[in-house]
Amino acid sequence: MGRVTVDYFYKVLSGTVRTCKVSIDGRRQIGGFYLPGDMLGVEGSAEHTFSAEAVTDCQVLLINRRRVMARAVREAPVAQELLRLIGHELERVQDHVLLSAKIQLAANRCGPSALP
Repeated sequence: MGRVTVDYFYKVLSGTVRTCKVSIDGRRQIGGFYLPGDMLGVEGSAEHTFSAEAVTDCQVLLINRRRVMARAVREAPVAQELLRLIGHELERVQDHVLLSAKIQLAANRCGPSALP
C-alpha cells in the first residue's frame, strides 16, 4: 500500500480508530488507538506513516490541514493548539516505545510464553 498525502487532520467524534502499518514480512504493526476527542493525522511529514481503520462504528471529522496551517500563521491560539496536539502525539509515541521495549525485554528474559 502506498503512502497517502497528509491533506487532513482527523478528529474522532465517536467510536475507536486504530492506526497501523504492515511490515515487510506481512505482520501488522499497531501504531495506536484513538478514542472520541482524539486527533490523528497530526504529522510533520507530507505523507501519513500509518493507515487508519475503524475498530468499531465511528464518526470522524475531517479538518483541512492547509487551512489550519494558514490560520496558525495568523492566529496564535490556533498555533498553540497545534503545538499542544503535537506534544500529545509525541507523548503517545513515547509511551508506545516504552511499552514495546518492556514487552521485548520480557520476551528476551522469559521467552515468548511470557508475553501478554
